[in-house]
Amino acid sequence: MQEKIEIPEEINIEISENRVKATKNGGKLEKEFDLGKIELEKEGKKITIKAPEPVKKHERAMTGTIKGEIQNMIKGLQEGHEYKLRIIYKHFPMRVKKEGDKIKIENFSGEQKPRYVDIKGDTEVEIKGEEITVKGKDKQKAGQTAANLEQATWLKNKDPRVFEDGIYIEKKPSN
Repeated sequence: MQEKIEIPEEINIEISENRVKATKNGGKLEKEFDLGKIELEKEGKKITIKAPEPVKKHERAMTGTIKGEIQNMIKGLQEGHEYKLRIIYKHFPMRVKKEGDKIKIENFSGEQKPRYVDIKGDTEVEIKGEEITVKGKDKQKAGQTAANLEQATWLKNKDPRVFEDGIYIEKKPSN
């Protein structure tokens, strides 16, 4: 079984053993894969992902995963990945601020102690009023930052239909 990926002209990809490094105009992404019996080869502007015959179920799945990860790296360097979140509150006005490599959530549900969320990698976070935009070249790090923001305002043992306060992901990047 083989999967092929076309590499755009402006992107340079290097493959060494189980590491893939993609660069474009100073932007750089690097991923390490647990390949097992799967092989990665670069021929000109094409990457070939090969699984040995007969193909087992987990090797087929891993081939697709590696292909998706490399495509996400290429898209991230070309366009970036963007998540949109919304701050929602009814009773206590929540204040969200960026402080260095952390996001500070104050007055959530009337709490006296602020909550903090780490910004992963080189992800950019922009807060304008009730909207938060999370952008980054690495889809996993941008997505993890957005998920951590949503998770930080999740209330245990409360009915979400009644207690709607929180930060929620509105829009995820399309593939």
